[in-house]
Amino acid sequence: MCIDSIFRNTDEPFELIVLDQASTDGTVDYLEELQRERTNVKIVTSDHNIGFAAGNNRAAQLASGSTIVFLNNDVIVTPSWLEDLVQPLTRDPELAATGPTSNATGELQLDSYSIGRIRKIPEDVESYAAAKRRLMAGRIWNFHRLAGFCLAIKKEVFHEVGGFSEQLTFFEDDHLCRRILQKGHKLAIIPSVFVYHFGSSTFKAFSLNVDMLMQINRAKFLQEVVCHRAKKLTQFPKVSVITTTFNRPQELETAVRSIRTQTYPNWEAIVVNDGGQDVGHVIEDQHDQRLKYVDSKHLGRPGALNLALQNATGEYIAYLDDDDAWYPDHLQLCVEFLERNRQIGLVYTKAVRKEYRRNTNGTKTCVKERIDHQMEFDRLRLLVTNWIPNVSVVHRRSLLQQVPAFSDLPVLEDYDFWLRLSSVTEFAHLSAATGEYYVDLRKQSRNEQLRQMDPKLYYEILNQITSTQRACVTSEASRIAGWCFWDDGDSAQALKMADRSLQANPLNYWALKLFCAAALKDRDSDRRLSPRLERFLRARPDRSDIWKCYASELIKREEYVKALRALEMALITRETEKDALSLYRLMSICYSQLNVKDTAIACMLRSMGIISGTNTTEPPALPEGAILDQWFKRGILATPLKGLSYYYLYSRRWGHRAALRKMLGHPRHGGSKF
Repeated sequence: MCIDSIFRNTDEPFELIVLDQASTDGTVDYLEELQRERTNVKIVTSDHNIGFAAGNNRAAQLASGSTIVFLNNDVIVTPSWLEDLVQPLTRDPELAATGPTSNATGELQLDSYSIGRIRKIPEDVESYAAAKRRLMAGRIWNFHRLAGFCLAIKKEVFHEVGGFSEQLTFFEDDHLCRRILQKGHKLAIIPSVFVYHFGSSTFKAFSLNVDMLMQINRAKFLQEVVCHRAKKLTQFPKVSVITTTFNRPQELETAVRSIRTQTYPNWEAIVVNDGGQDVGHVIEDQHDQRLKYVDSKHLGRPGALNLALQNATGEYIAYLDDDDAWYPDHLQLCVEFLERNRQIGLVYTKAVRKEYRRNTNGTKTCVKERIDHQMEFDRLRLLVTNWIPNVSVVHRRSLLQQVPAFSDLPVLEDYDFWLRLSSVTEFAHLSAATGEYYVDLRKQSRNEQLRQMDPKLYYEILNQITSTQRACVTSEASRIAGWCFWDDGDSAQALKMADRSLQANPLNYWALKLFCAAALKDRDSDRRLSPRLERFLRARPDRSDIWKCYASELIKREEYVKALRALEMALITRETEKDALSLYRLMSICYSQLNVKDTAIACMLRSMGIISGTNTTEPPALPEGAILDQWFKRGILATPLKGLSYYYLYSRRWGHRAALRKMLGHPRHGGSKF
């Protein structure tokens, strides 16, 4: 159907390049017959499925035209589609790519008015497209994103930006558009072109988990684009396992064996001998190149851990003491969770505590074993006590750039480290037992020994740890006090406490939310708000609501281009479609001030639900094209901010039809079409 519609509805000269990725359903025979019948068809075959991005990049190398149109095979094109997409590219040298509207896509390209009105294919598709072309002829919506299901792009620009990113399964088109804009080019939606899209046909055919793929690849996209750093992404990110040992060769052998039995394959283990008897033979006997042995002088536990971290090269860090052991699925569960949840910096599981007595022959007799059931993460509880065992922790190595590694403390070095990490990232708990650690009932722990032998030193260390976390404690206490003032209606005191909280910890999300809310009532705080938002977003670019707040501040300062970039990031990181409505309203303000009237109208209509019907129980009385014509004729955009504000107020009070009557000058009652 796709190819038939191309030849039926395209009058301009073109070549058709089809890449088949190992089809087994007769597609190749069909394409070969098509090539014999048509002189402008090129067929390329691959012996395996190389994916959307790689397939399009390979086919683009064979293109001889000055414009390339990437077209999914589950679409139906309509009359004059190619002419209307390509003509704006030839007229505007700054315009790099164009795209149509459709029934199954996102953002401004979604024509939800078509949904439910197309039943016969292709008859209804082509008749609807013809009517829309008459209504929307000549309109261009400049926008920051074009979907890849139908994308016309200048060939020189496509090669200039390096084509589609082959590291992504979703967001390849977002990534491409982002790089095009960074090169100084423009993108545009052509609303007069309608292309029918069946949507997600490949994913449905192979029963793929679209939600999981979307979540993983959005994290990859943010990592590559938002953080502005290139990073090699593999199917199995490397994990560096940190193990220190001191005169326990038998226990070390058990620990190392538990590492080698992990179901997760891509790991390296750095074993540091902290000045004890040589245990190199334990590592050599394993015959595994992933094991790295470091023989060192006695540094103490913190020094040995830091030495191991200096030799780590993995994306994630895991810890295993020489007398502990993992169950086979420990790394698999933790890494999969962190890959799915990019906002989480550290994950920990349950661990079995085994209390034992050592026999005279050196063997262990387990007396009691238990699992601590109170392990859900609570930041305030962590400030009081540590319940997270080393054996259960996996965290991102990138956190070491924000937090120094283990402090040189004789005891509680892990507790101190967790506290400092908790001030810069989110922790999460997996309710699964994935390891075990041993406690000798006849031997006191290092903590107990120090507390009995030198209680003064022990409590000095506790005070030192408390000092390192005083900022976090102050931040939390100030935030809680600020919300109490806010609930009591004292916004000035709430702002003061939120400011104090952010001074102690700039990444305190809820303190920042309170500061934003209180700042709306205090104009003098505006100059302090933007720097705080910028600092937070550099560390946490996945917060859509903070991007939106930042954009609002930029609009107040009349920095509309910068505000648009912030709103684009808010759209990318939003969780639901409902979250996008207010973002489009802010976008319409920015485009209006930049005198891009067509896009401003489209964003405003999208936001208020006139096109999609999100905020109404029934569709508008006039087709979208006629509504647009009315807006142009009445000159509402002559005072865009006032017009948008009035629309917003009227629609909230009386509904969208009454708002249109009010703004377009129609009487409230009578024969109005609205």
